[in-house]
Amino acid sequence: YVNHSQVLRENILTAVQNLPQLLETGMGELASGLQAQPPRQVDLAALGDRIPFTYPVMEVTAEQSGTLYLRGQDYDLYDGLGWHASENRTELFPSAAGQAETIRIRTNSKKGIRYLPYHPALPTDLVNGSAKNPRQEQDYTLLRNGLPENWRQTAYEHNTASPAEWQSYLSLPDQTRQGATEFLEQLQTTDISNTAKADIIAALVTDSARYDTRPGKMPTGESDFALWFLREGDAGYCVHFATAATVLLRAAGVPARYVTGYMLEAEAGKPVTVTEENAHAWAEYYEPNLGIWLPL
Repeated sequence: YVNHSQVLRENILTAVQNLPQLLETGMGELASGLQAQPPRQVDLAALGDRIPFTYPVMEVTAEQSGTLYLRGQDYDLYDGLGWHASENRTELFPSAAGQAETIRIRTNSKKGIRYLPYHPALPTDLVNGSAKNPRQEQDYTLLRNGLPENWRQTAYEHNTASPAEWQSYLSLPDQTRQGATEFLEQLQTTDISNTAKADIIAALVTDSARYDTRPGKMPTGESDFALWFLREGDAGYCVHFATAATVLLRAAGVPARYVTGYMLEAEAGKPVTVTEENAHAWAEYYEPNLGIWLPL
C-alpha cells in the first residue's frame, strides 16, 4: 500500500493557489499531463509562470545511471506565437550504434503514445510526431542504444548536408528568419557541422537569460515569442529556451524540432518515480554525420 494523500493534498493546494493563472491559460499545463494524447499545439502567447505540480505520472527502471530524456511529442510548425504538430507525418526515428540497455516504463494512466528514450535500438515509427501506443499499454520495455564514445568527434569531422527528407524542419515565418539572423553572425561564413552549430547556439541561448519558473508572460502586442525572448526576455524556463534554440537552429540551416516529454535522473536497476515536475521541453536536431536526431 502506498499512501499518496500527502501528494494529493499538495497538488490541490498548488492548484488553488494558482487558480487565476490556471483559468487564464486554460489549465493547459495541468491537463497535458493527464491527457491520453499530448496536445497538438503549444500556445506560447498564453505561457505564464510554471506551476509545480508533483503528481506521479510514471515509474522508470533503467540498467544504467544517468540523465534520461523520454521523448513524447514533437512539434514541427512554428508561427511566432506557438508550436503545432502537423498531421499526415509518418517517418522513422533512427537508432544509434552505442551500448544497449533495457528500460522499463510503467505509466500511471493509459496513454495513446509510448515515451521513447534516445535512442531506440531499432528504428521506430513516428506518426504525427510521436510513437503511437494503440492498445494504451501501461507497462512496456524498450531496448535503447546509447551514443558511441567518439560520437562528438565523428559529428565534428565535416559539414555533411542533411537529407532532403528533413528539409521541412527548416521552415520558419519570414519575419522570424530575418530576426534570427542577427544572432547568427558568427555562423554565416563558417563551414561547420550541425553539431558544431548546435553547440554555439546552445551557449548563445543559455547566456541570453537566467532560468526562472516565474518569468511572467510575453507582453501583449509582441508577434514572435522566440525573438522577444532573445531580444528582451531576461528570464524563462525550458519552453522559452527550447523554442529559441529550435528557431536559431533552423535559421542556421540545421533541421530541428521542438519536443516535449520528461527528463529524469535514472539509477541503475532502481525504479524511479517520475512526476509532472519532470515534464520538460527541449530542441532536437538532425546530425547527418551520425544519421540520428540529438536532443539539445
